[in-house]
Amino acid sequence: MTDKCEYPNRNAIPEEVFTLETLKKANAQLMSWRQAAGAFGQLLLHPCWEEASSLDRRYHGQTIYRNAEVLQGALRLYKANGDISWRLLADDVAANILYLQTPGGGFYHAAYEFEPSYTCEHSCPIHQSAPILALLDYVEFPEANANRVALIKPAIDTWWKWMERFWWLRGNQWKQPLEVPGFCGVTNQDLVVVAALARYARVYQDDSLYVRFGKPVLDTYLGPAYYHSQIGLFERGDKPNFVERTSYYEVIISMLEIIHRETGDPRLPEIVDNVARHLFDALHIGPDGLTHLSWGAETEPGNRAEIKGWRASPYSFKAYPALIEIMHAYLQRHPNPQLQAGYDNLEKTLAAYVYADATIPVSLGTEPVFALAGYVNTLWTYLVNRLGPQAQLSATPGPVPSVHRSCGDFVWKSNAHAWQLSRDNNTLYAGIKCNPGAIAIGPEEPVSGYDFTQLLQVDSHEVVQS
Repeated sequence: MTDKCEYPNRNAIPEEVFTLETLKKANAQLMSWRQAAGAFGQLLLHPCWEEASSLDRRYHGQTIYRNAEVLQGALRLYKANGDISWRLLADDVAANILYLQTPGGGFYHAAYEFEPSYTCEHSCPIHQSAPILALLDYVEFPEANANRVALIKPAIDTWWKWMERFWWLRGNQWKQPLEVPGFCGVTNQDLVVVAALARYARVYQDDSLYVRFGKPVLDTYLGPAYYHSQIGLFERGDKPNFVERTSYYEVIISMLEIIHRETGDPRLPEIVDNVARHLFDALHIGPDGLTHLSWGAETEPGNRAEIKGWRASPYSFKAYPALIEIMHAYLQRHPNPQLQAGYDNLEKTLAAYVYADATIPVSLGTEPVFALAGYVNTLWTYLVNRLGPQAQLSATPGPVPSVHRSCGDFVWKSNAHAWQLSRDNNTLYAGIKCNPGAIAIGPEEPVSGYDFTQLLQVDSHEVVQS
């Protein structure tokens, strides 16, 4: 019997959605995108900038930033249940990250929405530094492969030589070179580098790089040119009068927390609390009648004492799970009934858009593909963290439901092996999950090796509100 579902599901109850059963389905979905040992593909759609061009480049393969998330999640799951399949997966992902290091020190496939990338120069600091944090997590894993761990410090040292040479004071298209300590001059990007240097300092008992580079960069971003304490926002830094978009505070806050854990910098707890508290300012009721986080704040030139207004959409939905975690942690530290009500409503919104295959929209309020092509990574991580010791499952995947998901005249079809996006019954794109370059464009182009008529079999018909 085929299920029929409409989204948002306003009857969804978070406690009944964010369960081990949903995690099992999310895990099956994630594992269906495995393309090699430790390598996971996905549709590389960027919610904040509405970028989907990787489809036209026929690529739905790995990008190193997301592989790092899988490694961290695998380590948490191994700790939760001791299943050796998670330890082996963590080994594979660590090996894959090392394999992706270029001879010069940076990483291949570190461009996310602009993949595929076969150099490290066409990249950015966040994607070049997130894998370093993942490797350092692996170094501290008690049951890590000792031979592989021995390779990590030399790999990081080589990475840093390239980072310093290529990125130190480089800046961006708006400001180049930088006149203050920094790398690309964008808050969320550079703080990931600082966090990596801070963790390296503790793990290897050598703070020379953090003292020389990390601390001065942190001071830059905590200074008045970037940090606006009255509104709890950071300047982005790559164009004038533009504070960081809401979705990027999942990166900023998590990096500040890492830096504080590693260095004990006394300035950071108050700043983390202030920025987390002001996330609640972005809450509002969207066109679907549910609570959402605005895309970003608008400010007046030269005035960072108040917010002029908010641009509501597009809603960067795939960032909701991490932002909800941050807001929950803030409320645990600072209970507030009014803020709790807003948080509860946002949690209900996330639950209302968990699809039958345990994916969520990439974003809402933009092109239909961003709502239809369900995204699993951040929901998977959220469920792993939320369930904690209750996350009792193996990396061996279960079944993946076959879904037909429509929005207006667009239809998304997917199962464990393939996906297809069509409009008015004409195929726009289709792909085979296990092959990073197996994407067909248009209704006439075939993809060798798979019978796409199998997508006609369906377990769940879903309709997403346009």
